[in-house]
Amino acid sequence: MKLSGSKPYLYFKVKSPVRVSVTDRKPFNLSVSVKGLQPIEIYWNKDLRELVIGSRYKTFDNNRRLIVESPFTEEDSGTYSAIACNTKGCEVRGVQVMFHCKYTTIEPPKVKFHKHCFKSAKTFYVRSRYIEG
Repeated sequence: MKLSGSKPYLYFKVKSPVRVSVTDRKPFNLSVSVKGLQPIEIYWNKDLRELVIGSRYKTFDNNRRLIVESPFTEEDSGTYSAIACNTKGCEVRGVQVMFHCKYTTIEPPKVKFHKHCFKSAKTFYVRSRYIEG
């Protein structure tokens, strides 16, 4: 398949959906590969709106790589799309990204019962049932 003289062929280097914890401190990275007739211009959207490249969103490698800076919120979730255009046409691809809260489980403390404590607790339970009943 010859792509050097054609409209852009675009694909993401990750599979959808992508899950990212909002507690991550490292920037989130999306990369695309593009083939086709040069020059190719690449634009980025989130939920069908053009991303404003600046403080939180940065691009590198001729816009082939999008960096989203932390801190993240669940509202950063959505469909991130790359649009590649040349003189032959445009190609759009998107990937679903879910920023989620990472829930941690706290292990309950381990309680050791001494034999004499267990006996007194059992005696208390038996006595209280006897008194109630």
